[in-house]
Amino acid sequence: MADYKEVTPVGPGLRGIPRLNPNDGFAEYEGGFDITNMDYLASCFFMGIVGYVLFLLAIVFFFLLILFKILRKLFCCCPAKPPKPPSDKTVMVTNIIALIFSCICALGCFLVFSGSPQVVDGAAGVTGALLDGVSPLSDDLGFIGEQMNIATDNDVDMSEMATSLGDLQTSLDDILAQVDDVDQSIEGNIGMVNQMFLGFAVIYLIFCILGGLAGWKKLGKTLYFLFFLAFFLLLMAWILFGLSMTISQLCFDLCDSIDQYLEDPATSDLSALLPCMDPEAAAELEAGQKAGIDEAMEPLPVCISQCEDGQITLKDDDWFTQLQAADSDFRIETIKEMTDAGMPEEDAITQFEELTAGMQKPATAAMALYRAIGPTVDLAACTFVTNVFTFISDDACTPLKAGLDLLYPGLCLIGIGFNAMWIIYLVWAKRASAKPAEASVEMY
Repeated sequence: MADYKEVTPVGPGLRGIPRLNPNDGFAEYEGGFDITNMDYLASCFFMGIVGYVLFLLAIVFFFLLILFKILRKLFCCCPAKPPKPPSDKTVMVTNIIALIFSCICALGCFLVFSGSPQVVDGAAGVTGALLDGVSPLSDDLGFIGEQMNIATDNDVDMSEMATSLGDLQTSLDDILAQVDDVDQSIEGNIGMVNQMFLGFAVIYLIFCILGGLAGWKKLGKTLYFLFFLAFFLLLMAWILFGLSMTISQLCFDLCDSIDQYLEDPATSDLSALLPCMDPEAAAELEAGQKAGIDEAMEPLPVCISQCEDGQITLKDDDWFTQLQAADSDFRIETIKEMTDAGMPEEDAITQFEELTAGMQKPATAAMALYRAIGPTVDLAACTFVTNVFTFISDDACTPLKAGLDLLYPGLCLIGIGFNAMWIIYLVWAKRASAKPAEASVEMY
């Protein structure tokens, strides 16, 4: 078995089916959720084993039936007894049985009709959250770049940080490509399979109705035709049933892994679904921004933390505007101190404006870098992934799981009901072909 990272195992399979890995001699799969790992995908495929086995059994039964018919024609020398037309009671019993199984199939179809919209909504919620969560990253990088340009224009050297910003842009390009692939894989594939579920559910319902009418009208040739055509639909019914189990396991594992990630990111590896941006590049960029702030603020009576007496604490984006405001306490008090010291008021105002003018460039650079730190910290902390997964867990997984919980019994009932109707088509066809006593059409 392939080596796995130290992550929380995905846990047991759904519906009591063991999670076995066909790629590893049907050993129990103990790895984590990883849609790029073939062992994990093989274990999910195995979850539909019931449907796939019934698919194979239907093929075997059909060909055994054909083989029996051929061998009987070739080697049986005893003439068949002329069949007797079925009694009214026999016809009634057959029709009642057919009606029961038609209703079972119809109930399965309605469950599929009910669950399909929820599956589509849940899948769209997952992919929509991925796309919406990644889109702001481009804006964040653009904003960070703009603030660094402002700092550069105000005489703070940001050239060493250009490499880190470029690395983050490369990381973003990789994430966008990854999310695009995941988006097409999840929404496109689930949407396509869901349309198959809906389309075939309608076909099964129509076939049951047509078979019932043909049996009631004793249309033997039509029933024979339905029998052979329904064989291929029967195979598809069990394939879809198995496929629903595989998809359900994938989706439930995804939602469970997201919940694990939100509880403790260290126990879940979802990088194949939505990787974080380059944390080292983000950390280097953050360190460079803080160093740039220190460089810009060195000649100023301003600081961010651990301020000394006489320094102004940098708290918000408006501090420099407030510093220059005509009604600023700092301005008024400073000018008053100058005039109290004997300086003419006009000279005091001129000197204060010269002081603040000299502070303009370094203060503008410092504030630009200060504004850029927040988005940079979020990139380093992978905040956007947590936000995306929180939305998926709260708003997308609920309808997705609910819809899949309806599809499973729905497709199971369709398979059972249509399987029985397939046999009844043959019984009906034989009885509909029964002639009066002089006829020589054989029956099974």
